[in-house]
Amino acid sequence: DMIGAGVKTRRHMGVVKDLQLTCILRKGFLQKQQLAAGGAGRPALPPGPPNVSQQTPAELLAAAKTEQGAKLKALLIEAEKRQLLDVLLTAAGRPETEAKQLGETYLAKHLAGTTADQLKHLLKHPKVEARAAAAHAIATRQLPLAKELIDALADESLVVRQAARGALVRLAGGQDFGPAPDADDLERAEAIRRWRSWHAKQTGHH
Repeated sequence: DMIGAGVKTRRHMGVVKDLQLTCILRKGFLQKQQLAAGGAGRPALPPGPPNVSQQTPAELLAAAKTEQGAKLKALLIEAEKRQLLDVLLTAAGRPETEAKQLGETYLAKHLAGTTADQLKHLLKHPKVEARAAAAHAIATRQLPLAKELIDALADESLVVRQAARGALVRLAGGQDFGPAPDADDLERAEAIRRWRSWHAKQTGHH
């Protein structure tokens, strides 16, 4: 900007003006270059993680194994919206209490919109979390699936057996024929026999 200051003679003024114009154009060119590069002199920031709504089901599934807190909640909301059962089951199967509870919450929300037939199939799902959650959903919605719950009393998982027992107790209005968590095979068989007898009376099949 100071180019030409103090120059008075007419024969030099033309040269000075040319130099001033060249500097202005050069400055404008450099500013455009900096803007195109992401800011005046600032290095471009690396891209952040994609928004959950832009993530693929596989990416959400991988993230459900490790994310915590608000990030986990955000991806579970997205998974529930897209009905991605595997993502919800993965979170519900986490060993960390907070992550597991979040997973179970959104899994239950998802199951609230399923049909009785879908819940019936989920009682035979390979994952423990699905089978237990299905039993809880049946109880919450008071669905007439006592026969399937009685079958679940023979499940290999204690978690599922007790979920099925709890569901049956709710369907039976508080009656409880077991089995206890520490029941042996004979006691479980007796509990199943008693529940089947109860069910036969409810359905009129004696």
